[in-house]
Amino acid sequence: MGLFNLFKKKVDKQDQPLQDILKLQGPKYLRKHLTPLTSDIVDNFKIKLPGTQWIGQLISTTQNRHFQIKYYGDLMNDETIIDTDKGVQRLIAVDTDSNEEILLFDKMLHGWDGFICNTYEDQRNVFRSSTKLYKSRKNTYNFRIVLLTFYNNGTKQELLDSAASTGQVQLENGVTLDLQDAFDDAFDAIVIYAIDNNGNKFELVNEELA
Repeated sequence: MGLFNLFKKKVDKQDQPLQDILKLQGPKYLRKHLTPLTSDIVDNFKIKLPGTQWIGQLISTTQNRHFQIKYYGDLMNDETIIDTDKGVQRLIAVDTDSNEEILLFDKMLHGWDGFICNTYEDQRNVFRSSTKLYKSRKNTYNFRIVLLTFYNNGTKQELLDSAASTGQVQLENGVTLDLQDAFDDAFDAIVIYAIDNNGNKFELVNEELA
């Protein structure tokens, strides 16, 4: 994990309510496009560590849950989108009805390494246009999307240790955020699943980010 540009005044750990107010509520950057899983697929995704794992389903502004995926990256095993030798992966979900585009995941921007530590700053000069249309191994193009994010206690504690008495942290890129906002997008790992109209499940993304 990278180091923070820390504030001079730290939180008093003997009188620290911050540990209690860090809620597990999923990625903030996607908040308006996330909803609980529908009843027909919820049993396919078991949360084994409820204090560490968060799960949600993608939904568009028009409440549609069906998407095509455009991406930048390479395919591993004809299924999972990974980095290329030039740049990290970037995925856009496209509403199949309205064509609304939602930035689903960008490794440069999201997760501990990208969001907190600014690890992929060099990627800003890489042309990573998400133009490839994702086709599953079953030759399907339309999917429902489920995101599973992981927040381990080590990174939570590092955020707490880095917080000022005001409950804010400063990221490596100089941006200052409320502790909860920083935590929400500082997930340590992410898995994104695509489920086609026949119920087949595909692993779009599986990335450790810390």
